Amino acid sequence: MITVAHGREWTSKALDAWAEAHRITLEFIRPGNPMDNAGIASCNGRVREEW
Repeated sequence: MITVAHGREWTSKALDAWAEAHRITLEFIRPGNPMDNAGIASCNGRVREEW
């Protein structure tokens, strides 16, 4: 399972097809609740800074 937000990059048919082909469930955070994904967003920001 991968938890994602509702951005364009996460709601594409291509991503849906990829996830289904790899038996991965996409779980969307609750609309209007960006803090649901705060830990991952923080981690992603740090990875971007270091790379």
